[in-house]
Amino acid sequence: MRKRKKFLRIGLLLLLIGYVSAMLINQQMQFNYVRSQKQQISEQIAKLKEENQRLERQIDLSNTDEYVEKVAREQLGMVKDGEVRYLDDSELGK
Repeated sequence: MRKRKKFLRIGLLLLLIGYVSAMLINQQMQFNYVRSQKQQISEQIAKLKEENQRLERQIDLSNTDEYVEKVAREQLGMVKDGEVRYLDDSELGK
């Protein structure tokens, strides 16, 4: 009877150790996953911040008179008063 109780205690202790070990391994795997997700999100945030800064600079540039004039000339074909616009063959569609 004593051997049986001792064997039962050892068995229960081994089961408990196994269960705790499995839980610790599972927790470590979840921690590693969350850490890698955090790293990916941090990288995305950094890229988006850079893109946001680039767009803000572009907005600031687009509000200048020089930029408005450049767009008016290049994209809309506009000229200032007194200027004459000359077209080459590529602009005439030949």
